[in-house]
Amino acid sequence: MNPWTTLTLLGLLGAAGCGAATVVQTTADASLSDAPPPDVAPDSGGCPVPSAPRDAEAPSVVDLAVAEQLSQCALMSDGTVRCRGRNLFGQLGLGRSDTDIHEPTTVPCLVEVEQVVSSHSASTCTRHRDGTVRCWGTNVLGLAGVGHDGDERCNSFRCRPAPTLVRGLTEVVFLAGGRRTNCAVRRDGSVWCWGNSALATSSDSPTPRVVPGYRDVVALWPRGDDFVVRFRDGHYEANVFRRMIDVPSDATLEGAAATDHLCYRLPDGTVRCLGTNADGKVGNGSSAWPGDVTEAVDPGLRGVRSVVTGSYHSCAILADGTVSCWGSNDYGALGFTTTQTCAGISRTSECATRPGVVPGVDHVAQLFLGIWGTCALRLDRSVWCWGELSPTRSMVPAPVDW
Repeated sequence: MNPWTTLTLLGLLGAAGCGAATVVQTTADASLSDAPPPDVAPDSGGCPVPSAPRDAEAPSVVDLAVAEQLSQCALMSDGTVRCRGRNLFGQLGLGRSDTDIHEPTTVPCLVEVEQVVSSHSASTCTRHRDGTVRCWGTNVLGLAGVGHDGDERCNSFRCRPAPTLVRGLTEVVFLAGGRRTNCAVRRDGSVWCWGNSALATSSDSPTPRVVPGYRDVVALWPRGDDFVVRFRDGHYEANVFRRMIDVPSDATLEGAAATDHLCYRLPDGTVRCLGTNADGKVGNGSSAWPGDVTEAVDPGLRGVRSVVTGSYHSCAILADGTVSCWGSNDYGALGFTTTQTCAGISRTSECATRPGVVPGVDHVAQLFLGIWGTCALRLDRSVWCWGELSPTRSMVPAPVDW
């Protein structure tokens, strides 16, 4: 069974409805309607030029966007972006949607990129050094943030197959991609979202729209159809399984996929998890669907340096640079063999309800979790992936060339 037949954009339409959502053509307030910086957007016939020469050395990976899974993008050390994989909805940013690309390919007209994010709905956005944002891929629900006047059709769906400047959105310091929403945090601490309604906004918008009541924000992470928000004073606002939960102000959250469970690291190097426990992804030794773990539990790890959650599994980097994972092992997402089975959202699957060590990968600096796969960026800047994030579908960690 190909799991991608009904995922990404088709799953989005099943949840939101093609044409069923009310799209509100809303322009941003005066602070966002000022003329953008004097750069040249790809849709106006040219490409911006880097303000400084690129590194003489061959660029290496510094960040990955893997939420859409079969279409992955890497931020390189020279400020460019490379993408590979499925291109049904123009999500590789190459200006077309007719050909899948299996080799990493540089996205044209992207320079001085500082962050790249993707959503489960086949859209990708980049944040640039000058504080501007560009998006591409599906534009259903307005996920590209640029309205619909210039839309193309990718397999009959609205799309922007080339990176397009989100005009007027300036001074952006953080980007987040959700299931059906993309959001930006501006330097003044305000939050602006586009696509499907999120963070208590009442309607959809194909252009950035300020989220009322949010000020002094420094970052936010997708959690299901909502977000976890961090404020300048250190406190969090977290909505998991449609319930506000308490996250300690001294906790550390890392980048994560749009999911309905949450794990965070405490200063003593331990981890706490809570939320929906399908597939055993909370790590408390059990599994249930439906079933919510409403009080934070300790999966038993010590000396944790970082913890990241995916849609159906979780992983942590330990002090010695090794990795432990738990949750669903569908398609080899955990990187090791399991004998347990767990109740999942749609079916029973292989799983691990407690953390297990991932063999064959060490000196890990960052982790990136997709739906049924995992990638590790090592200190030597090599990338190792397993499960559905591996181009070869390796069930154990294997190097990936970017």
